[in-house]
Amino acid sequence: MGQKVSPVGLRLGVNRGWASRWFGGARYPQYLKDDLAIRTFLTKRLKNMGVDNVQIDRGNNALRVTIHTARPGLIIGRGGQGVVSGAELLSVAGFLEGRHAQAFPSFGSERMGAPVMAFCRLFWIPRGRPASEGTYVHYPFEDLLAILALESVRSKTLVIGEDLGTVPDWIREQLAKARVLSYRVFYFERAADGAMKSPGDYPVQSLAVATTHDLPTLTGFWSGEDVQVRAKLGAFTDGAAHHHAWEERQREKGAIISALKRESLLPNGVTEDLATAPTMTTDLCRAIHTYLARTPSCIVLANLEDGLGELSQTNLPGTVDSHPNWTRKYAIRVDEIMCDERLRQLGSVLCSTRQLG
Repeated sequence: MGQKVSPVGLRLGVNRGWASRWFGGARYPQYLKDDLAIRTFLTKRLKNMGVDNVQIDRGNNALRVTIHTARPGLIIGRGGQGVVSGAELLSVAGFLEGRHAQAFPSFGSERMGAPVMAFCRLFWIPRGRPASEGTYVHYPFEDLLAILALESVRSKTLVIGEDLGTVPDWIREQLAKARVLSYRVFYFERAADGAMKSPGDYPVQSLAVATTHDLPTLTGFWSGEDVQVRAKLGAFTDGAAHHHAWEERQREKGAIISALKRESLLPNGVTEDLATAPTMTTDLCRAIHTYLARTPSCIVLANLEDGLGELSQTNLPGTVDSHPNWTRKYAIRVDEIMCDERLRQLGSVLCSTRQLG
């Protein structure tokens, strides 16, 4: 008898000799109307893996891809020789459907957040069970990356990979080969000794930015607002841990001041003595963005929150109801943003530093 397997995000029918995946509904993508493209892709991927044939059935504006094999293990799960499972193979088609139908048609760029590591593996925890009962689920990284590259060319879309945190070097190497832009955040770009990397050390194939929605704004970073918020939420085990985080922030600010001095970008009146820069000023914000604008990164971004001097970050990872994530209002009205002098000056600095041509 066949069995139904329903992992998150994948509607899958499984039998001892076949696996199938239905596509349909209002989001039925144009790409999946090309039988030859689907059959060619799957046949190439399944070469030398015991697959008899790939069958494509259509009806009522829907599509079913069925993989026939005499090796049940290929469909049910991984074998001892690392054979890719049927669920993984079919997830490739599901991924293709989602990427083509959702992000690519409407935008000139797409930022990959968690999907950078999701291309490789994700840690799954059964609903209602403790993390100790979870496990890593691996995905067909090379296949998904190839599809992403193909679809970006089809739609003339840039792809930026959020390769932050614990990301193995080999993944970054593969992303670079596929021409996916690396995501370089100013806070994290440090040398082994803790000093900020020079602008010239940023890779060309990257997007450079001061911070992200999951990190403190420049104003919040400089004041230590995020450290204080985490303390109020009980994120530190004791007072010593809180003190250590505060001291570390002072060292990080000192490293930024030193980096700006190397580039002759310190605002008037600011020295390497942190007492001369007690708060994040408009001039200091512009200096940091000028620093980023001097990098060879093909894209440099400025966050609206930083240009407006907002104190609180948009999202505080690890919180749900204890922090007002994604619900804050800007200090000024939306219709005042375009004529805000701080943003005009910041834009002028970026344009003059990164001239086109």
